[in-house]
Amino acid sequence: MTSRTKNEECDHTATEDLLLHLEKMISDLGQAIAEQNSLLRSVNEIKDRIDNIESLLIAGFGHTKKQLKTIDSNTSYNFKELNSELPTLVNQQIQLSKFFESGEIPLSFEGWTIAPDLAIRLITDVTLHKFDGIVEFGSGLSTCLLAKLSSSNPCKLFSFEHHKEYFAKTSNLLETLNLDSRVNLIYGKLRNVSYENFSYRFYTCIATLKRMAKGLNASSKVMVLVDGPPGNTNNKARFPALPLILDCFPNCTIHVYLDDFNRAQEQEIIADWESILISKNIKFEKEIVDLKKGLCILKIYRNEQQGIEDEPL
Repeated sequence: MTSRTKNEECDHTATEDLLLHLEKMISDLGQAIAEQNSLLRSVNEIKDRIDNIESLLIAGFGHTKKQLKTIDSNTSYNFKELNSELPTLVNQQIQLSKFFESGEIPLSFEGWTIAPDLAIRLITDVTLHKFDGIVEFGSGLSTCLLAKLSSSNPCKLFSFEHHKEYFAKTSNLLETLNLDSRVNLIYGKLRNVSYENFSYRFYTCIATLKRMAKGLNASSKVMVLVDGPPGNTNNKARFPALPLILDCFPNCTIHVYLDDFNRAQEQEIIADWESILISKNIKFEKEIVDLKKGLCILKIYRNEQQGIEDEPL
């Protein structure tokens, strides 16, 4: 074999080795690429799972937050409901206990009548001030309460009612409690009255109140509870109470209690009453009491006035 032939064989062998080496490198590179692609797919799958978990967490958190809001709302409502019902429940328990102990007939402080918080305030004030006369516009359990209080502090008590059904209920309850002799419960339809070109419908009471006033003097104190007429009878239905009282009791100290002060019309009425008192230079004090339905008290000191003439209603 010639030297040339040997060299050619060596070159051929080297070329084959190089090709084999290249093929192996290509194979290794392909395998590496395949592994990288597999790893990339795994990474993407993990990322997708993380995104799904994140979405589930966000959705779950939103649902939980919504549930917590619902629970909080329901809890707040339940507490408000319990708070509003608690006085009635306590009162019912007390009334039932009294019935079983002494046979005393249970009384309801809701619906047709006054709320317990107002009843307590009336008991406190009547006991404290020892009024010489009490006027009530709109009868109910409050009438029985005031009559009961008058037994320890005798005074003239007049209650006006325009509704036949309520008049009958109050009258029957007073008789049941043996309090009918302590109250002048008067029934009469609402009549037209006017004040400064405005017309209203109010109780027929002027003649009765003026007769009541004859037995009082400048040192007398009169309480006026305004719990009627109902607002649906006419606009600012309770407004005439103060002008009438001022006209009928020209010298007495007067404490006017306006119930349902949380209502817009009652607030407007108080503003109108204040304007009347200010225009007449009549000294007064206003107290707003935080009760369930609201209460506003005007304490009017008529006996300190000189030369002030009442405007007729």
